Amino acid sequence: MDLFVLYIALTLFIFGIFIGSFLNVLIDRLSTERPFIKERSECESCHHMLHPKDLIPLFSYLALRGRCRYCKEKIPSRLFLIELLTGVTFLGIGFTYLTISIPLMIYMLFVFCIFIVVFFADLQYGIIPNLMVLLLTVGSILYRSIYEPTTLLTAIISAIVVCAFFLALLLVTRGRGMGMGDVKFAFALGLLLSYPGILIGMYGAFLTGAAISLILILWGKKKLKKSTIPFGPFMVLGAAVALLYGTKIYDYVMRVLL
Repeated sequence: MDLFVLYIALTLFIFGIFIGSFLNVLIDRLSTERPFIKERSECESCHHMLHPKDLIPLFSYLALRGRCRYCKEKIPSRLFLIELLTGVTFLGIGFTYLTISIPLMIYMLFVFCIFIVVFFADLQYGIIPNLMVLLLTVGSILYRSIYEPTTLLTAIISAIVVCAFFLALLLVTRGRGMGMGDVKFAFALGLLLSYPGILIGMYGAFLTGAAISLILILWGKKKLKKSTIPFGPFMVLGAAVALLYGTKIYDYVMRVLL
Protein backbone atom coordinates (compact mmCIF):
# COMPACT_ATOMS: atom_id res chain seq x y z
CA MET A 1 0.00 0.00 0.00
CA ASP A 2 2.82 2.40 0.86
CA LEU A 3 4.49 1.68 -2.48
CA PHE A 4 1.21 2.36 -4.28
CA VAL A 5 0.81 5.70 -2.51
CA LEU A 6 4.41 6.59 -3.40
CA TYR A 7 3.75 5.65 -7.02
CA ILE A 8 0.66 7.89 -7.14
CA ALA A 9 2.57 10.74 -5.50
CA LEU A 10 5.50 10.48 -7.94
CA THR A 11 3.13 10.24 -10.90
CA LEU A 12 1.23 13.35 -9.84
CA PHE A 13 4.40 15.31 -9.13
CA ILE A 14 6.20 14.34 -12.34
CA PHE A 15 3.11 15.02 -14.44
CA GLY A 16 2.77 18.34 -12.64
CA ILE A 17 6.32 19.55 -13.32
CA PHE A 18 5.94 18.77 -17.02
CA ILE A 19 2.67 20.72 -17.07
CA GLY A 20 4.53 23.48 -15.23
CA SER A 21 7.09 23.60 -18.02
CA PHE A 22 4.26 24.12 -20.50
CA LEU A 23 2.75 26.81 -18.26
CA ASN A 24 6.07 28.67 -18.45
CA VAL A 25 5.69 28.70 -22.23
CA LEU A 26 2.13 29.99 -21.96
CA ILE A 27 3.10 32.74 -19.51
CA ASP A 28 5.83 34.12 -21.75
CA ARG A 29 4.24 33.66 -25.15
CA LEU A 30 0.65 34.59 -24.41
CA SER A 31 1.86 37.75 -22.67
CA THR A 32 4.05 38.72 -25.64
CA GLU A 33 1.53 37.55 -28.28
CA ARG A 34 3.79 34.85 -29.68
CA PRO A 35 2.56 31.43 -30.88
CA PHE A 36 3.00 28.88 -28.12
CA ILE A 37 2.74 25.69 -30.20
CA LYS A 38 4.78 26.11 -33.38
CA GLU A 39 7.83 27.96 -32.03
CA ARG A 40 10.63 25.90 -30.48
CA SER A 41 11.97 26.84 -27.07
CA GLU A 42 15.05 29.09 -27.02
CA CYS A 43 17.31 30.83 -24.54
CA GLU A 44 15.92 34.25 -23.60
CA SER A 45 19.41 35.75 -23.70
CA CYS A 46 21.22 34.28 -26.74
CA HIS A 47 18.11 32.87 -28.52
CA HIS A 48 19.87 29.56 -29.15
CA MET A 49 17.38 26.75 -29.82
CA LEU A 50 17.27 24.49 -26.79
CA HIS A 51 17.98 20.76 -26.99
CA PRO A 52 15.47 18.35 -25.37
CA LYS A 53 18.03 17.63 -22.66
CA ASP A 54 17.86 21.32 -21.73
CA LEU A 55 14.10 21.14 -21.23
CA ILE A 56 13.70 18.44 -18.58
CA PRO A 57 11.64 20.14 -15.84
CA LEU A 58 13.59 20.93 -12.66
CA PHE A 59 16.48 18.60 -13.48
CA SER A 60 17.87 20.60 -16.43
CA TYR A 61 17.92 23.79 -14.34
CA LEU A 62 19.74 22.03 -11.52
CA ALA A 63 22.16 20.23 -13.85
CA LEU A 64 23.03 23.50 -15.61
CA ARG A 65 23.24 25.31 -12.25
CA GLY A 66 20.74 27.86 -13.42
CA ARG A 67 22.72 28.98 -16.47
CA CYS A 68 22.27 28.60 -20.22
CA ARG A 69 24.37 25.79 -21.68
CA TYR A 70 25.33 27.98 -24.65
CA CYS A 71 25.82 31.56 -23.45
CA LYS A 72 26.18 30.92 -19.68
CA GLU A 73 23.66 33.64 -18.85
CA LYS A 74 21.41 33.05 -15.84
CA ILE A 75 18.15 31.25 -16.49
CA PRO A 76 15.26 33.07 -14.75
CA SER A 77 14.67 31.32 -11.46
CA ARG A 78 10.90 31.79 -11.86
CA LEU A 79 10.96 29.03 -14.52
CA PHE A 80 12.21 26.56 -11.92
CA LEU A 81 9.81 27.96 -9.32
CA ILE A 82 6.76 27.57 -11.56
CA GLU A 83 7.66 23.97 -12.43
CA LEU A 84 8.14 23.14 -8.76
CA LEU A 85 4.96 24.98 -7.74
CA THR A 86 2.91 23.15 -10.37
CA GLY A 87 4.32 19.79 -9.27
CA VAL A 88 3.46 20.50 -5.64
CA THR A 89 0.00 21.77 -6.68
CA PHE A 90 -0.74 18.57 -8.60
CA LEU A 91 0.45 16.55 -5.63
CA GLY A 92 -1.70 18.44 -3.12
CA ILE A 93 -4.85 18.61 -5.22
CA GLY A 94 -4.45 15.02 -6.38
CA PHE A 95 -4.31 13.61 -2.87
CA THR A 96 -7.09 15.92 -1.67
CA TYR A 97 -9.65 15.14 -4.37
CA LEU A 98 -8.62 11.79 -5.87
CA THR A 99 -10.80 9.79 -3.48
CA ILE A 100 -13.63 12.33 -3.56
CA SER A 101 -14.31 12.83 -7.26
CA ILE A 102 -12.13 12.33 -10.33
CA PRO A 103 -14.00 15.00 -12.39
CA LEU A 104 -13.66 17.48 -9.50
CA MET A 105 -9.94 16.71 -9.22
CA ILE A 106 -9.41 17.31 -12.95
CA TYR A 107 -11.44 20.52 -12.77
CA MET A 108 -9.42 21.78 -9.79
CA LEU A 109 -6.14 20.99 -11.55
CA PHE A 110 -7.41 22.85 -14.63
CA VAL A 111 -8.40 25.87 -12.53
CA PHE A 112 -5.12 26.03 -10.62
CA CYS A 113 -3.09 25.80 -13.84
CA ILE A 114 -4.98 28.87 -15.04
CA PHE A 115 -4.33 30.55 -11.69
CA ILE A 116 -0.57 29.96 -12.03
CA VAL A 117 -0.50 31.42 -15.55
CA VAL A 118 -2.55 34.49 -14.57
CA PHE A 119 -0.54 35.08 -11.38
CA PHE A 120 2.86 35.09 -13.03
CA ALA A 121 1.80 36.66 -16.34
CA ASP A 122 0.30 39.66 -14.56
CA LEU A 123 3.19 39.84 -12.11
CA GLN A 124 5.84 39.65 -14.85
CA TYR A 125 4.17 41.44 -17.78
CA GLY A 126 1.18 43.26 -16.26
CA ILE A 127 -1.18 41.26 -18.50
CA ILE A 128 -3.96 38.75 -17.80
CA PRO A 129 -4.06 36.63 -20.98
CA ASN A 130 -7.49 36.58 -22.63
CA LEU A 131 -7.12 32.88 -23.43
CA MET A 132 -6.88 32.04 -19.71
CA VAL A 133 -9.99 34.11 -18.95
CA LEU A 134 -11.86 32.39 -21.77
CA LEU A 135 -10.79 28.91 -20.64
CA LEU A 136 -11.81 29.61 -17.04
CA THR A 137 -15.17 31.02 -18.16
CA VAL A 138 -16.00 28.11 -20.47
CA GLY A 139 -14.63 25.50 -18.06
CA SER A 140 -16.65 26.85 -15.14
CA ILE A 141 -19.88 26.95 -17.16
CA LEU A 142 -19.37 23.42 -18.46
CA TYR A 143 -18.52 21.99 -15.03
CA ARG A 144 -21.51 23.62 -13.35
CA SER A 145 -23.82 22.65 -16.22
CA ILE A 146 -22.83 18.98 -15.92
CA TYR A 147 -22.15 18.45 -12.22
CA GLU A 148 -23.84 21.37 -10.40
CA PRO A 149 -26.68 22.54 -12.68
CA THR A 150 -28.72 24.01 -9.81
CA THR A 151 -25.92 26.49 -9.05
CA LEU A 152 -25.42 27.76 -12.60
CA LEU A 153 -27.90 30.66 -12.45
CA THR A 154 -26.47 31.90 -9.14
CA ALA A 155 -22.96 31.70 -10.60
CA ILE A 156 -23.97 33.70 -13.68
CA ILE A 157 -25.61 36.41 -11.55
CA SER A 158 -22.53 36.50 -9.29
CA ALA A 159 -20.30 36.90 -12.35
CA ILE A 160 -22.36 39.77 -13.75
CA VAL A 161 -22.48 41.61 -10.40
CA VAL A 162 -18.75 41.31 -9.65
CA CYS A 163 -17.90 42.24 -13.24
CA ALA A 164 -20.10 45.34 -13.00
CA PHE A 165 -18.43 46.27 -9.69
CA PHE A 166 -14.94 45.99 -11.19
CA LEU A 167 -16.02 47.90 -14.30
CA ALA A 168 -17.32 50.71 -12.08
CA LEU A 169 -13.98 50.79 -10.25
CA LEU A 170 -12.18 50.95 -13.58
CA LEU A 171 -14.29 53.89 -14.72
CA VAL A 172 -14.05 55.77 -11.42
CA THR A 173 -10.27 55.36 -11.17
CA ARG A 174 -9.83 55.91 -14.93
CA GLY A 175 -7.69 52.81 -15.17
CA ARG A 176 -5.23 53.79 -12.46
CA GLY A 177 -6.28 51.06 -10.04
CA MET A 178 -6.81 48.18 -12.45
CA GLY A 179 -7.21 47.28 -16.09
CA MET A 180 -9.80 45.71 -18.34
CA GLY A 181 -8.10 42.36 -17.86
CA ASP A 182 -9.04 42.47 -14.17
CA VAL A 183 -12.67 43.18 -15.09
CA LYS A 184 -12.84 40.18 -17.44
CA PHE A 185 -11.04 37.97 -14.93
CA ALA A 186 -13.52 39.03 -12.24
CA PHE A 187 -16.36 37.78 -14.44
CA ALA A 188 -14.65 34.40 -14.83
CA LEU A 189 -14.03 34.19 -11.07
CA GLY A 190 -17.70 34.94 -10.43
CA LEU A 191 -18.62 31.88 -12.48
CA LEU A 192 -15.99 29.81 -10.72
CA LEU A 193 -16.75 30.81 -7.12
CA SER A 194 -20.39 31.90 -7.31
CA TYR A 195 -22.07 33.33 -4.19
CA PRO A 196 -20.92 33.48 -1.40
CA GLY A 197 -17.46 32.32 -2.52
CA ILE A 198 -16.91 35.34 -4.74
CA LEU A 199 -17.41 37.66 -1.75
CA ILE A 200 -14.73 35.82 0.23
CA GLY A 201 -12.39 35.71 -2.76
CA MET A 202 -12.64 39.40 -3.61
CA TYR A 203 -12.50 40.48 0.03
CA GLY A 204 -9.30 38.50 0.39
CA ALA A 205 -7.93 40.02 -2.82
CA PHE A 206 -8.59 43.63 -1.76
CA LEU A 207 -7.37 42.98 1.78
CA THR A 208 -4.04 41.43 0.74
CA GLY A 209 -3.62 43.92 -2.08
CA ALA A 210 -4.09 46.87 0.26
CA ALA A 211 -1.80 45.40 2.91
CA ILE A 212 1.05 44.67 0.50
CA SER A 213 0.67 48.03 -1.23
CA LEU A 214 0.90 49.79 2.13
CA ILE A 215 3.99 47.81 3.08
CA LEU A 216 5.68 48.66 -0.23
CA ILE A 217 4.81 52.35 0.13
CA LEU A 218 6.19 52.48 3.67
CA TRP A 219 9.25 50.53 2.52
CA GLY A 220 9.81 53.04 -0.26
CA LYS A 221 9.42 50.53 -3.10
CA LYS A 222 6.30 52.13 -4.54
CA LYS A 223 5.20 55.74 -5.00
CA LEU A 224 1.57 56.79 -5.09
CA LYS A 225 0.26 57.83 -8.54
CA LYS A 226 3.55 56.94 -10.23
CA SER A 227 3.56 53.16 -10.19
CA THR A 228 1.05 50.38 -9.98
CA ILE A 229 0.96 46.90 -8.54
CA PRO A 230 -0.77 44.25 -10.68
CA PHE A 231 -4.05 43.25 -9.04
CA GLY A 232 -4.36 39.90 -10.83
CA PRO A 233 -2.07 38.03 -8.40
CA PHE A 234 -4.18 39.19 -5.46
CA MET A 235 -7.34 38.07 -7.24
CA VAL A 236 -5.75 34.66 -7.77
CA LEU A 237 -4.74 34.35 -4.11
CA GLY A 238 -8.17 35.41 -2.88
CA ALA A 239 -9.92 33.06 -5.30
CA ALA A 240 -7.66 30.14 -4.34
CA VAL A 241 -8.44 30.60 -0.66
CA ALA A 242 -12.17 30.92 -1.39
CA LEU A 243 -12.13 27.85 -3.62
CA LEU A 244 -10.38 25.66 -1.05
CA TYR A 245 -11.72 27.05 2.22
CA GLY A 246 -14.61 29.34 1.27
CA THR A 247 -17.35 27.20 2.79
CA LYS A 248 -15.56 26.90 6.14
CA ILE A 249 -14.79 30.62 6.23
CA TYR A 250 -18.38 31.56 5.36
CA ASP A 251 -19.83 29.20 7.99
CA TYR A 252 -17.47 30.59 10.62
CA VAL A 253 -18.34 34.20 9.78
CA MET A 254 -22.06 33.42 9.89
CA ARG A 255 -21.70 31.77 13.32
CA VAL A 256 -19.86 34.82 14.64
CA LEU A 257 -22.32 37.33 13.20
CA LEU A 258 -25.45 35.40 14.12
